[in-house]
Amino acid sequence: MHTGSTPRIFVSYSHDSSEHRERVLNLVQALRRNGVDACADFFVETDPPANWPIWMHTQVEEADFVLVVATETYARRCNQKEAPGIGAGVRWEGTLITADIYYSTTEKMKYIPVVFSPDDAPHIPKLLSLTNR
Repeated sequence: MHTGSTPRIFVSYSHDSSEHRERVLNLVQALRRNGVDACADFFVETDPPANWPIWMHTQVEEADFVLVVATETYARRCNQKEAPGIGAGVRWEGTLITADIYYSTTEKMKYIPVVFSPDDAPHIPKLLSLTNR
């Protein structure tokens, strides 16, 4: 976990549409403008990085908090209900988040669901449905 004075945030989201990606990018940039060390795949300079699963694992592990941007697509992928070969990033991040919550020895919740619309609230992954959003 990150130990600096500025909180480190990783934003986990699905690539639903270009409009959705733009909303997520705006969220990340707003966090950065307000002094938060926010990270998402927008800022990866190599395409793709040497190993996406390791990169994602590092981001989830080192973050003080992970914002999970819930949509119907995110929930489907996180719950392993997407067609094979589609949405592997969210499927992997969902697995990492689930394992971390399952094996956690602390009461601190580091995973925070985020919705851009009330219509997305029912799509918060079940493992996060009891937390604040």
